[in-house]
Amino acid sequence: VATKEKRLIEDGYYYISSALDENQVLDISQGSLNNSANLQIWKKDKVLQQKFKVIYSKEDSTYELVSCKSGRAIDVEGGYKKAGTNVWQYTRNQTVAQKWIIEDAKDGYVYIKSKCNDLYMDVQYGEKKNGTNIQVYTGNGTTAQKFKFVKTDAIMPEKTIEDGYYEIETALDNKKVLDIDAASKNNGALLQIWNKCEVKQQKFKITYTGDGFYVIRNVNSNKALDVQNAGTANGTKVQQFDYNGTNAQKWIISKNADGYYSIVSPCGDKYLDISNGSSQNGTKLQIFEGNGTNAQKFKFNSTEVIEGTRSINDGIYKISSFENKNSALDISGASKDDRANVQLWSYCNVLQQKFRITYDGNGYYSIKNVNS
Repeated sequence: VATKEKRLIEDGYYYISSALDENQVLDISQGSLNNSANLQIWKKDKVLQQKFKVIYSKEDSTYELVSCKSGRAIDVEGGYKKAGTNVWQYTRNQTVAQKWIIEDAKDGYVYIKSKCNDLYMDVQYGEKKNGTNIQVYTGNGTTAQKFKFVKTDAIMPEKTIEDGYYEIETALDNKKVLDIDAASKNNGALLQIWNKCEVKQQKFKITYTGDGFYVIRNVNSNKALDVQNAGTANGTKVQQFDYNGTNAQKWIISKNADGYYSIVSPCGDKYLDISNGSSQNGTKLQIFEGNGTNAQKFKFNSTEVIEGTRSINDGIYKISSFENKNSALDISGASKDDRANVQLWSYCNVLQQKFRITYDGNGYYSIKNVNS
């Protein structure tokens, strides 16, 4: 057995396969994002719950293994020292329960030993079927305790941009941005692309939730971008919906080497994608497996949004001039036609000088002439 000071694995992203069957890899049960989700083995697939970020510490020659799905560390339950203790994921905390020593097994595999108890990561009962639990156990040199780190590409839930207001531009056409269909404020309105118009339905409030994920809310509706029915299939549409904190409304924003960003849903680890790679106005957004095309690349351009609170109640108002309180806004010629001018006129208590004020939320009001 090599000394623990020798570094065997470089930092990076890996599948961790079992010597019992190299098609079986370490996997987070049900792709959970939560603390205490079990570590198990499962048939290898292209999913984030089977990919782990390896981070080496020179201070104590140990490794941290972080799930690319949840951003949580692989952890010995309770830091217990008893053989048979469960291994799960937990919020990263730098305790010895999350520190692992990797030793050379001399046959192309490695042992993964917990620093907190000197017990070895072990496939329970040496079974190689899907869902077999991972525990720590006394070292015995069996294939149940041997693993191989296989390099892969991956993304991680982590903070990449600052909270704020953004227009989200597509790499397909820098004049096109994400937009809510028909400026709807209703649940279920679909996300699409459209020519940039500096309108509220094209502006989004981005909020980091502190656990590697973001919530993306439309400014016009204050509703969150949401994967329909939390679907995982390619082609599932993306809509807006009242915020509910589910995985369907969580997004990883991952920066690419070319300066663009990928926007990834934990629902099936699918990428936000412009249907058919079309740059036509009205093309809807969906989730789709990662393919590296421009249909899955976006830029976040900071924008200004005037936020405010409600200052007057809904109702019918005269809107007078500060310069002359005897003058008021007036529709020229009492016209009911589109494009009739708004002007100042001596107040006469007529309908063309009365306006219905309606609060739309987020500090905005609609102003409609009573006469027209």
